[in-house]
Amino acid sequence: MMDMLDIRCELDDNAGLLEEIQRRNKIINALMYQVESNVNAKNTDYKLFQSTYLLEEQVKERTEALRNSVEFIELFMENAPVAIVFINEGRIVRHNHKFVEIFQYPDATESSPGILFSSPQEYADFLDEVATLQDGGRAFHRELYLYSRTREAVWVNVIGYATRAHDVTHGMVWMLEDRSRFKNAENELLRHHEILEEKVRARTVELSQQLHFEEQLIDAIPGPVFYKDKDFRYLGCNKAFEAYIGMTSAELIGKTPYDIAPKELADSYVESDIRLFKHPGSEIYESKVLYADVGYRDVIFHKATFTNKDGTVGGLVGLMLDITDRKKMEDDLRQAATFFESSAEGVVITDKNTKIIATNSSFSRITGYSSHDVIGKSIALLESSQHNQDFYKNMWDKIIREGKWQGEAWGRHKSGNFFPGIMSYNTVLGDDGEISNYVATILDATEKKRNEEEILRLSFSDKLTGLANRELLIDRLHHAIKSCVQSGKIGALYFIDLDGFKDINDTLGHDIGDLLLQQTALRLRDCVRSNDTVARFGGDEFVIMQEFSSSSIFDATQSARSAGEKVREAISATLDIRNETLRITPSIGVTLFGLHNTTPEELLKEADLAMYQAKRMGRDALCFYDPEMQKAVLERVALESELKNSIANRELVIYYQPQWNSAGRIIGAEALLRWQHSRLGMISPAKFIPLAEETGFIVQMGSWVLEQVCMQLRQWRLAGEAESISIAVNVSAQQMRQENFVEHVKAILDEHECDGMNLKLEITESLFLDDLPATVVKMCALKALGLKFSLDDFGSGYSSLNYLKRLPIDQLKIDQSFVKEILSDPNDAAIAKTIVALADTMGFEVIAEGVETRAQLDFLQSIHCDLYQGYLLSRPVPVDAFVELLTTQASRMP
Repeated sequence: MMDMLDIRCELDDNAGLLEEIQRRNKIINALMYQVESNVNAKNTDYKLFQSTYLLEEQVKERTEALRNSVEFIELFMENAPVAIVFINEGRIVRHNHKFVEIFQYPDATESSPGILFSSPQEYADFLDEVATLQDGGRAFHRELYLYSRTREAVWVNVIGYATRAHDVTHGMVWMLEDRSRFKNAENELLRHHEILEEKVRARTVELSQQLHFEEQLIDAIPGPVFYKDKDFRYLGCNKAFEAYIGMTSAELIGKTPYDIAPKELADSYVESDIRLFKHPGSEIYESKVLYADVGYRDVIFHKATFTNKDGTVGGLVGLMLDITDRKKMEDDLRQAATFFESSAEGVVITDKNTKIIATNSSFSRITGYSSHDVIGKSIALLESSQHNQDFYKNMWDKIIREGKWQGEAWGRHKSGNFFPGIMSYNTVLGDDGEISNYVATILDATEKKRNEEEILRLSFSDKLTGLANRELLIDRLHHAIKSCVQSGKIGALYFIDLDGFKDINDTLGHDIGDLLLQQTALRLRDCVRSNDTVARFGGDEFVIMQEFSSSSIFDATQSARSAGEKVREAISATLDIRNETLRITPSIGVTLFGLHNTTPEELLKEADLAMYQAKRMGRDALCFYDPEMQKAVLERVALESELKNSIANRELVIYYQPQWNSAGRIIGAEALLRWQHSRLGMISPAKFIPLAEETGFIVQMGSWVLEQVCMQLRQWRLAGEAESISIAVNVSAQQMRQENFVEHVKAILDEHECDGMNLKLEITESLFLDDLPATVVKMCALKALGLKFSLDDFGSGYSSLNYLKRLPIDQLKIDQSFVKEILSDPNDAAIAKTIVALADTMGFEVIAEGVETRAQLDFLQSIHCDLYQGYLLSRPVPVDAFVELLTTQASRMP
């Protein structure tokens, strides 16, 4: 029975509700008839009567509630502030009075909602969009233009929903709010925006005209627009505002400034809104805006209130005009004005007819003319008679043709004098692309001219010696080569390097070195003819260029040799400089030119090669260029490049030459580096060690040797082999001079867990020539790590007892040059005896290298030399052969 009383329609379906009331009346009549029948029956059931009566009362009560609901809905529809339309099966089945008021249709029932649209297609597109929106069972919301019965466009806010979820074909309810007033307000605001943009555009043009160098700003930019209610909540915005804040309109609606801006900015926005709500109207002010979370922009806010129907303020509409660029231009204008007035260059601005309209203070200082003197006059008053009319005609032709001109020109001073100037002219184009102004700058070049002349003089002479410098030499050499080739005459180029100059410079000081160079320059001048060129090429290098009158190679060679010897003898003569008597010798390389075309660079290279050959000949020598020298140099360059890759290519190997005591036992070895070249085979250390020292590769190579030896010592220790053996490693002076050498050695020892007691560093006497105290400090630090030191080649260099007593030396090594002639040269024998006696006195160990005969060994033993090393006992051998020698420990004493 209760199922019969369930409502079988939607509450917003008026027609359905009327049918429901009629259905329920029929149910009541039927029930009443049944009750009357039951009362007259003989077997009346009182309980049935009672339940029927109660049911009748419930039906009446629910029917009354249903009538009240219908009346409320009718009352709501007729008094609603928005138009309400019920649509079923594509037809309007009900609408309220507000619909008639807005759209002027007295009765639109049974009509298609399409009558409100501009075309059937627009209506169809709208339904497709609504169907998509309603797919989730939610209400749809659109703002669009609909059309009244008179086809007048009405801007409405449409909110609608399907009467049954997911079924827009069954029925829909639309609520239509007329927002034409808001749309008109927005259009008015946009009109104000355009006016404001026009003002900004006008201001931009004005600024561009003042700057003269700036292009006109682009035309107005559409500004961001937004809407707010009185609670500061955003009601909507345009696309420009979305882009500005990095948020869509849907995301923005309902938010406040505090949701989209930093607090300090939001406070200022809300304060201005409060002022505007208190005093409705409009307000314009500047502020900052955070642009899409990437930075702040300067804007002008233009806000205006809008009112509700009752005249109360409903909210505000605002637009923003970005003035960041404009403010920057104002700053640029101020900077340009400052630059214009403070520039060291004189600046003149003319109109298109070259009449002066502005100058700066530097112009007055340079020309003597005040602004008052020249305003309104032609810029031609600055032209000088030092130039003819063709010069100025060509200048102006280029200005008009290319828009600019720059160059050196004579200017005319107010006094009538002329001055050298550096001038530039530039055109300024107007909006029409035509020339509107000329801008000229003037720089007084008087001082510059004087400086250039002095620089020109100095640029071709050596400051220290007054000789020609490299640039002048090359310039003259160019001309000499060309002249000799054309005339068939021969010339000579001498490349001179002072032997040992660096030692004098380092020991006696740079001031003595400079005086020596000056004296050498004077001697060179005295050695040559007045038409010969003498130049200082750099450092202690000099070059002489001579042209001979002969075309005979033989005569030219003889003349060059004679002139070169004269130079060598002149330089080699002793000099007295500040109580110091000095003698220095030259190494001279000579090459001839004029036989064929060549370049100065090539000739200098040839003379330089010849000079180095003179050094290899023992210095204080003269050598002529030979093409074979070039071949040797190229081979050396190739070898140098391959040497630097030798470690990476695993071509370096270490050989060990045993060191023996008098009992015939091996007590250690010297680690000797070998280069097993992949193409050239075994390369002698005498060839690649000097090359490594010259290139500085000796540092990296020496470090590699030290590390390899430490790795080998560790392997021997772990294998129980050669635990007491001491390995001597040669260390170059370049290695020892490294600031971090001690730390580097310690790091290698620590890395390979190597005991410093098993390592001996062999150093040479050249190490002590530079900074003995610093060397001693490093040696003591290394001694603290357990390392020992052997002084190699002792007696063959600058042996000094003074430094010997200061050095923490453990061993002296008698150079093999003494051992070689020890039996035939009494001096070598005496030197060997002296070294042994000196070592014994000072507590040093002595080892002799280069022992090759039994007789040499006997003599060394007779003078009580401690240790021996040489081919007699063993050649340098690979590590495996050395381990075998240690294992057998067979006496090698013959």
